[in-house]
Amino acid sequence: MNLKQIHDEGLKKLELVYGKGKNSTKRYTDKGISHTYIDVYDKLFSRLRDKEISLMEIGIRYGTCLDMWSKYFPKSEIHGIDKPEKLIEYPMKDVGLSDKCDEYGFPIPNNENVHVYGINVEDEEKVNEVFEGQEFDIIIDDASHVITLQKTIYNLFFHRLKTPGIYVIEDIKYPNVENIKKLNKNIEIIDMRDLNGKQDN
Repeated sequence: MNLKQIHDEGLKKLELVYGKGKNSTKRYTDKGISHTYIDVYDKLFSRLRDKEISLMEIGIRYGTCLDMWSKYFPKSEIHGIDKPEKLIEYPMKDVGLSDKCDEYGFPIPNNENVHVYGINVEDEEKVNEVFEGQEFDIIIDDASHVITLQKTIYNLFFHRLKTPGIYVIEDIKYPNVENIKKLNKNIEIIDMRDLNGKQDN
């Protein structure tokens, strides 16, 4: 399957390429395998696919999701954050890191539209230093799934969201739904727990 086919057929096809199945060529991203986010993302993001947008994902593990987003949004800038120790524990082979670093000492991916940052998102000073003046069309929180950190990340990043923009918090544990709703009156909870028994909100 070539890039044009992937782009034409949508995010669901991307998940097949990046999944665990026989056609998989890379490590899987769990967004459509152990979770049920892919269909929702395709509905939310499809109108932006050919736009020049900026996407930030927080919590990237092997970086497969960044590679996937870079192909789904070929005209866009894709940014990913994880703790420095996580980038060591899970080498980002799926993005393909070069041996060069940027001005902050972060490894530079071979994908020209992908940017990786080894930052602890609880380090407000570092986050503000690195992302000063930056705004994003889409922000996805796929970090620790702990309510306290989800709130911290929201407070650090939501004001960096463009208007209009899409802010997503994955894996909200169900008892915390009401607490998450208090963050913003416009929050919509998409409850997909019945589809596979996971905490898919």
